[in-house]
Amino acid sequence: MPARYRSIKIREDIYNLIKDYKQKHKVPISTAVAHAVSFLQQAERKPKVKENLPLADKVSWYITKTVMSAGAFKENPNEQNFNYLMQNLSDMKKRLGAEISFAQEAAQKMMAKKKENWTVEEKIEYNTAVKSLVLQLLWLLENTIEHSQEQQK
Repeated sequence: MPARYRSIKIREDIYNLIKDYKQKHKVPISTAVAHAVSFLQQAERKPKVKENLPLADKVSWYITKTVMSAGAFKENPNEQNFNYLMQNLSDMKKRLGAEISFAQEAAQKMMAKKKENWTVEEKIEYNTAVKSLVLQLLWLLENTIEHSQEQQK
């Protein structure tokens, strides 16, 4: 059975967006529209999918996110990187119950000084704080796995 086509009325600005996508990706307009609808459907499902992620996935995400933001702040200690790190730490505490005060204090000490004035001890303290967060999350994961195995016995 051959494909059937329908026409739809859309505003010109929306049509131009679809047309631009079609040209950029070299696909038919119907494919461009299908991609857009698929993207929206996935975005609607994402919060539900996120809730059901295994703890290992969540822990690995927060480890990655925190280590990357800690590295970005250490490399370029500006207000934006500092705020991003603080937000990641806050999220980690809120969502996983991590103890973040040591890392927050270390980052605040670093932020209060120019990078060229950081002491070796302050850098070590900062690195240790970030490492302790990673260990804390790994222990959380390990304890959860052990608890789950004990319940299955």
